[in-house]
Amino acid sequence: TSHAVIYGNGETLSPGNYVLAGAISIAGQLTLDAGGDPDAVFVLRSSAGAFSTAAGAEVILINGATSNNVWFASAGAASTGANTVLKGSMITEVAVSTGADTQIEGRMLAIDGAAGVGATSILTAPTGTSVLTLGLLSLFNIFCGTGGISNTGASNIQLSIGTNAGAITGFDTATVGGSIIPGGSSTLTVFRVGVYIDGV
Repeated sequence: TSHAVIYGNGETLSPGNYVLAGAISIAGQLTLDAGGDPDAVFVLRSSAGAFSTAAGAEVILINGATSNNVWFASAGAASTGANTVLKGSMITEVAVSTGADTQIEGRMLAIDGAAGVGATSILTAPTGTSVLTLGLLSLFNIFCGTGGISNTGASNIQLSIGTNAGAITGFDTATVGGSIIPGGSSTLTVFRVGVYIDGV
């Protein structure tokens, strides 16, 4: 569909590749049920629109679902509202950002845009074994192919942050468990992600 779709509000999804042309958003609670399969993959993808969460949205994983196999992908910007609890990784073709007090068990990846971290946000490593081979990206909570990374408050990031081209600012008030790697003269990593489920 090309219309905007809101997931959540008590909804439960089984593993799958949910692809829409319109914008995707999450409001309230969205439960992802792996049905006992630790390799179950969930992809919510907008092929032409943005991804966002409402303030206070929460993604809940049950029955073996792991955040390493949950992806929120968008052609447009990806963002979270304040006080969101997100389990899974956001990957976008453009900019990615969090609202204040967001908790992410996963990654923020921007192919060609900047990343912004809202005040007092917490980013931790995703759980479980990924069905994707991420290479160097597995070391990062935040990575931009081209674009700067900014932070607006006392955030806590467990893994590294980095960009191939851009400045990294505002992390003097943050705690970063890994490395901070600003853009330099050489490319650190290039990423392309493809997820295939049931032949799709």
